[in-house]
Amino acid sequence: MIKRLIFVFLIFFFVFFFVFLVFLFIYPSTVLCSNNHSAEKGVIDLSKENIDHICPLKGEWGFKSLEDNNLSELEPGEAGESFIEVPSDWREKTGKRYTSGVYSLEIILPDNLNKNINITIPDLYEIIKVKVNGKNSYFSGDWEENKTGYTQKNIIIKETGRVKIDIAVKNVIFRMGGLYHPPLLGSVELKNKFQFIGIFKEAIIIGILFYIVLSHSFLFFTGFPNRKIIFLVLAALFYGLRGLLTGNINIPRFYSQIPLSLAYKLEYAFSFMGSAAIVVFSESITVWNSLIKKRGCKIIFVLGLIFTAACFLVPLKTLSRSVYVLQIFSISSLLFLIIINLPGVIQKKRSSIFIFIGGVIFFILVFLDIIYVNGSSLPFINSSQLGILLFLIAQSIALFTNISNAYLRAEDVANELEIEVENRTIELKKANDELKRLSTTDFLTGCNNRRSFFEIAERQIAISSRHNRPISILMLDIDNFKKINDKFGHGVGDAALKFITECCENELRKSDVLARLGGDEFVILLPETNIDDAFTISERIRKKITEVTSQEAAGLPPLSISGGLITLVKGETIFKALEIADYLLYQAKKNGRNQINLKPIEEISKLREF
Repeated sequence: MIKRLIFVFLIFFFVFFFVFLVFLFIYPSTVLCSNNHSAEKGVIDLSKENIDHICPLKGEWGFKSLEDNNLSELEPGEAGESFIEVPSDWREKTGKRYTSGVYSLEIILPDNLNKNINITIPDLYEIIKVKVNGKNSYFSGDWEENKTGYTQKNIIIKETGRVKIDIAVKNVIFRMGGLYHPPLLGSVELKNKFQFIGIFKEAIIIGILFYIVLSHSFLFFTGFPNRKIIFLVLAALFYGLRGLLTGNINIPRFYSQIPLSLAYKLEYAFSFMGSAAIVVFSESITVWNSLIKKRGCKIIFVLGLIFTAACFLVPLKTLSRSVYVLQIFSISSLLFLIIINLPGVIQKKRSSIFIFIGGVIFFILVFLDIIYVNGSSLPFINSSQLGILLFLIAQSIALFTNISNAYLRAEDVANELEIEVENRTIELKKANDELKRLSTTDFLTGCNNRRSFFEIAERQIAISSRHNRPISILMLDIDNFKKINDKFGHGVGDAALKFITECCENELRKSDVLARLGGDEFVILLPETNIDDAFTISERIRKKITEVTSQEAAGLPPLSISGGLITLVKGETIFKALEIADYLLYQAKKNGRNQINLKPIEEISKLREF
């Protein structure tokens, strides 16, 4: 069962991850513009393009600082006093920390363009105002008033020729300001297609994260030995929820009533707790057992709780400038994780190797994002989200490697125990069968004993009575059996009893029941047999026993039997029938022995009345 779960888990990951890579690296190339268009001096020339691809509006944009924050007075064309690269940090160019600024770009479109053009302004908390050809296309109000929603802004342009776009940005989130993602230009159809690609890629990542949550929760609630697996569940849950608050799939985009401040604080809180939960879980499956590891994990977990609480206690502006704390905490947690797994890597433990590789990849990708956020010109690929996915997959593989090894060892032990149990079961069955045989069989002759006979007889009499079928009973014993014991000894007497049993069994049918009631008394139950057929069988047995040749072959003295035969009537019990048969047996001995006593029906009826 466990092997099947592991196999299904890994196959699910491989299939989804393959599809994810195909869409991440191959499919987007069919949508993005292949030509390297770049703005120069605030102008980008697309007049010779058919706009059949998504074109990033990167390059030199016009820039003007607004230190007085007077955004309402912004007029088109004002952002032309200097130029700055997009995407980039505006401080790289100016060396100053502005509170606000305006980006300006003139786009030259084809004159004969017969399609509506869409400009997608990227997700950015700081975008306050957008103008197209001097007309307000988007205005959020001041930052303090903007308490809901932060989503991509899609602006439709119906004009052709020259189009002027101005974007006002307020620097409140990071230590630098600016457009960190270039706006995207393309047809409305291409815009929808490109957004679908982004949503699909993020849905794959978030879907796998929540699959980890469900599959590992199942293991936790079904009694998985490593109870700290719950921290891996929490890590995947925190990062999955964080993914729902950012990127193309984000709750504020589809439900604008969620306050921006709450969404922003939750994003930070999930990041802190996700990093702490990963470290706590990884500590439980690393081979290095030291006080430093245990204390380090406790410190990171406690710091994660403190920083998470701080996310909800400090003002939003203060939190917005604490990105360094999150960056340092994330990097420190990953470095600690890599270090505590080094001993396992040296010892070539597969689980430690998987965690180490996943941690290194996660560290590199997070580090790239941190470099980007801090003003690098590296292209933004949201690598930390991909790093989270790869690392959690590595964690899961490491976990299931441990599971597989443990259950393989357990399976060997279980197989040995199963063989042992099977052998013991066979022995126990043999012992039970022997006990059952001893409890229902006469120890000397091997036929049924008194107890077994009464159980069988009651069932057979009930069946015969229910179906109105005849059933007869023959009661017999050995003539002068006491004299045989006294003269020849008990050994000969025992041999005589066995001889009687053998002669009876040879003459009886499989449905007939032979039992020894005690001493030299035997009883035979004859189902489906009337009085005449029963007498025939009884006489055949008597004659077989009295044959001289048979007795001589058995080394016995001359033997004979006497018997009483009766056919039961409906409603008659076995005890009453045996009482009458015993009386008939007594009469047979009184009349000279070596005979089967069969009384007429009239006399039997009188005996029943008596």
